[in-house]
Amino acid sequence: MNHDKRVIQQNLHECMAGLGTRFLFEQLFRKPQKVMLIGPACSPDSQAVSQTAYYWNLITLSYSAASSALSNRDEYPYFFRTYVPDAMYNPLRIKILKAFNWTRVATIHTNFEVFSLAIDNLRTLLKQANITILASESFGESPKNQIENIKASNAYHNGMYGKNYMWILLGWWSKDWWLVDENSKGENLTCTPDELIETVASSMYISTEVEQLDLSSKETVAGYTALEIQKMYQERLQSPEYSDARASGVDFFGYDAVWSIALTLNTSSAMMDAGFLEDGSMRNLEDFNYDDNEMSSLFFNVFQDLKFQGATGHVSFSDADRVGPTKLEQLQGKNET
Repeated sequence: MNHDKRVIQQNLHECMAGLGTRFLFEQLFRKPQKVMLIGPACSPDSQAVSQTAYYWNLITLSYSAASSALSNRDEYPYFFRTYVPDAMYNPLRIKILKAFNWTRVATIHTNFEVFSLAIDNLRTLLKQANITILASESFGESPKNQIENIKASNAYHNGMYGKNYMWILLGWWSKDWWLVDENSKGENLTCTPDELIETVASSMYISTEVEQLDLSSKETVAGYTALEIQKMYQERLQSPEYSDARASGVDFFGYDAVWSIALTLNTSSAMMDAGFLEDGSMRNLEDFNYDDNEMSSLFFNVFQDLKFQGATGHVSFSDADRVGPTKLEQLQGKNET
């Protein structure tokens, strides 16, 4: 921030809840005083950190945690996110099915809570829409024994491709994901790239994902369009001091997270100057401490009402969750459109 990496202290905790909580305690007892938290990036440590940070009156804002569990205000009362949770795509998926009169569905997901909760919600919506669920399967490290008939990686060998099959997937895989082995970690694969290309190219394949960058000409809260911000960001990454940095699909959600906190603090400061605290006292942001329920409550209320144009589109919140545009992509030939 302002070319100074010391302004926002960071800890990398590899999506481990215990390690994330340890780093939280290290930050709590290290100066300067913390006012809000950005991150964690992953759902498991976001759950652990946000539950704990609440007892220190700290709002936690994640830019990429997608688990539907984090929508629960009773469990995570001071949690927000600029990313859209997976379950919020389900009504769109139902509309796609109904629009094409597709009435029979099978689901498959990795056996992690972030996916299981979204699928549980999808099954409920499918039943309400009178859409038949042929099978609903989950798997751990290897799906071979449990779901051979619907397993995505064996779709080619099982003949599950072509005009009679539609695959509706999450959209956060990298471009041309079927050409690269980005998750195998050395495991043996049963499908060749050519077989995967034939499978995805001859099937109808639609992915759902939050819009990662607003492509319109709208001016953001920063005074630039999102494309101008992207250009400046790419130029910054070319600088030698950022030689170890890598772009990712959630970078601009992080950008909007920083703006969310900045706007919240700016608005809260003005409200405190005007005597909006319950006790009527005049305080500054620098007066915040971990026992200050009144100031943290003010931060929370301001956060709830935030509305601004960010790099990822219009930003506002419905309880913990971001309200934002969703992107649909369809594979046409070998191109995602």
